[in-house]
Amino acid sequence: MADDEYLELLEVTEAPLLAKMGVTSAVALLIMVALSVWRKKLRIGYELWQWTHGVLAFVVVAAALTHVLMVGYYVNEPLEIALWLWMSVVFVVLVLWVRVVRPLELRGKAWHVEGVVPERGGIHTVVLEPSRLRARKFDGLGVGGVRENHAIGGLRSYDPS
Repeated sequence: MADDEYLELLEVTEAPLLAKMGVTSAVALLIMVALSVWRKKLRIGYELWQWTHGVLAFVVVAAALTHVLMVGYYVNEPLEIALWLWMSVVFVVLVLWVRVVRPLELRGKAWHVEGVVPERGGIHTVVLEPSRLRARKFDGLGVGGVRENHAIGGLRSYDPS
């Protein structure tokens, strides 16, 4: 049987902040897992799921780090604290880069699918066109509707005219 002192920590209204952070992290992790497993059954769209997954992951890490640092049992040396804080800052910066900064940078460089061209052997070429006219500078001159490779990854554009 668990010690009553520890069971009291689960009553988050009366518990100290370190216990609240531990419970918050655990509950957010359980919600994140449940949403991942039952996303389709709950009819949650991918974009909403991705956004909630990112927010919940941030809550899990921030609350867990706060809990670990406040308990001070496993992480109590200055170097350990600095390492955990550094890893957490790197995590936050990476999430912000991947989910906020980079999408904003790419927003003006969108491409759309112009068509799908069947090739030999059951292969299909997805034909991409830049969404903005200024991006057409990557097009080469070609013959028969297929232009030369783009400078970007060898993509070909298709001109049906």
